[in-house]
Amino acid sequence: MSYNNYKEVKNYWDTRLVPNGNDETVGQDNEDFLRLMTLANKKALEFGPGTGRTIHTYEEGTHITAFDISSNYYSRLKAKAEKLGFGLEYVQQRGEFDKLPFKKNNFEVAVASQSLLHVRPENIKKVVSELLRVSKKLVIINFYSKEEIKLAEHNFNHDLESILKDLGAEYVGEWDEKSNIIRIVSELKETPKKQKRRKKKASGES
Repeated sequence: MSYNNYKEVKNYWDTRLVPNGNDETVGQDNEDFLRLMTLANKKALEFGPGTGRTIHTYEEGTHITAFDISSNYYSRLKAKAEKLGFGLEYVQQRGEFDKLPFKKNNFEVAVASQSLLHVRPENIKKVVSELLRVSKKLVIINFYSKEEIKLAEHNFNHDLESILKDLGAEYVGEWDEKSNIIRIVSELKETPKKQKRRKKKASGES
């Protein structure tokens, strides 16, 4: 099945019954990382949550906004959120990715767990930029290999650290060589121009 544009990508996920095989977990190390990085963050964006296999890592009382390209897994996601007592809002992507329909810093945290893996190369920098824009903190868990590796047509080996550097974001990352998983927490830092303007305004200069 082709995976070259919005229509083909949506069709792929609309017809794939089980998004993660039979694996409904992300592994203990990843769960521990998510719990630590989302601690006390009560307003969260889940980018590409699928069936919601990470939402149990949020604190009680968290309100989750889910953004996904397909509604194929929504009923399972909703059932998990209701069982855990989380508020859930669902927003579906319509058309080729342009921007996320949320205001700047709308969320305390945005989480992309094994979803950026499926973003086409021509869109990945824009997607990461938008996740940084709408959140105060971005948490990423994603496949990454430092070696050339052949992947399925719907998977891509993105160098997310290089992308974050290009976007001027501060981040801390750890790469698990055994599992080829990278865990990243990132925030968008001010550009020197914005920092100078803010300091000038704070000092009362015109």
